[in-house]
Amino acid sequence: MSQERLEKLQSQLRASNEDWPRKDFFTRSEKLVLWLEVRLAKSVGDSEIEFISSRVEGGRGASTTKYSATILTSDLVIFGELSATDSNQIPPYPVPGDVKIIHRSKITGLTLHHVEYFETDETPDYVSFTADFEDFPSLAIGMPKYPSQLDGSTARIFESLKVDLAAAGQR
Repeated sequence: MSQERLEKLQSQLRASNEDWPRKDFFTRSEKLVLWLEVRLAKSVGDSEIEFISSRVEGGRGASTTKYSATILTSDLVIFGELSATDSNQIPPYPVPGDVKIIHRSKITGLTLHHVEYFETDETPDYVSFTADFEDFPSLAIGMPKYPSQLDGSTARIFESLKVDLAAAGQR
């Protein structure tokens, strides 16, 4: 895995969530999230990322911080999570955290929650939805709140998943 691939993924994770650790780490959990980033980058490989969503629960001052990210490529759904503490204890090696990968054909349902419709072609629609997959956590995509998400990517991935759902129904 190249350093360039890892840095590109890190940049996309930071753009998808302003709470995702930046390059200058301040806490132990922020340092440990690099383990998850490396696992995600390895899982993505050379595939082009169509959509990325990340969450941080806890954060600075919390006893435990949970980092999770969902990545969609043209063929795969990749979900990774890692919980880390800010204690001074040495964490176990390797740092616990999993990355699960399934094919997008495993989609079982889509629930559309909200559409922000604009009457101009210059402004893309924003959507929030939940996608369900066999033996996989549901993927909940909220309304865009970070600048990188205001490009219509939520609407595009919703449309793409609708195609996957239709294809899965024909099998």
